[in-house]
Amino acid sequence: PVSHGGEVRDGNGVYPCLIQDVSRRGLLIACSKKFAVGQVLELVCPLSPEIKLECKVEVQNTEDDFVGVKILEVSPQTAADYQRYVLGFYRDKPPPGD
Repeated sequence: PVSHGGEVRDGNGVYPCLIQDVSRRGLLIACSKKFAVGQVLELVCPLSPEIKLECKVEVQNTEDDFVGVKILEVSPQTAADYQRYVLGFYRDKPPPGD
């Protein structure tokens, strides 16, 4: 599993979160704030000293304190950096959801 601290914003506030897993199209986030399926959030998370993920995500599912999100919008450079990060993380096995 992955473990990177970050934050999500929903227009009403900023909430700390922890990235638990990554795939090419989305992430699993642990957050004490409850979100609704379909809700669009801003996510900011440093994945490494060189890669800071800043993107819009859509809530796909929720369970307890976990939120599965799909990446909706990200800058082209950030997208390329994120894909390299995911491929490096799953070097020996395919990323989940692919």
